Amino acid sequence: MSDFLLNGNAPEFIGLFGVFLYIGAYAALQFGLIRGQGYLYPSINLAASSFVLLSLTQSFNLSSAIIQSAWIAISLVGITRIYIISRRLRFSEEELTFSEKMLNGLDKARTRALLDQGNWQNIESGSVLTVEGEPDRER
Repeated sequence: MSDFLLNGNAPEFIGLFGVFLYIGAYAALQFGLIRGQGYLYPSINLAASSFVLLSLTQSFNLSSAIIQSAWIAISLVGITRIYIISRRLRFSEEELTFSEKMLNGLDKARTRALLDQGNWQNIESGSVLTVEGEPDRER
């Protein structure tokens, strides 16, 4: 391995590592091991494209440089978008308590989207909310 790197093959090694990151990230996404909506997937793609772009210092290819640069830009936009969305999310104390108990592990954006599907109501204990087979009176 050290002979490989000492003989000027470091850029090639870096590029191959980038390729493995690309393939690994995409496989993990397709196998359901990671989600595309979080920071992990675009961060891995950012690293992979950066490594492949670095490898082009040894053997430049304009088409490859363009596509790697595009991957870098798209990944940075995606990471920035996730950051902005997560910073804007607000939760009441009641929502935080509920989400910690019932939605543990769900990211903030998905938690907000789920909570926005309904509304909070204070209802007396023992009240009938719905009856099987009857239409919902609220809609």
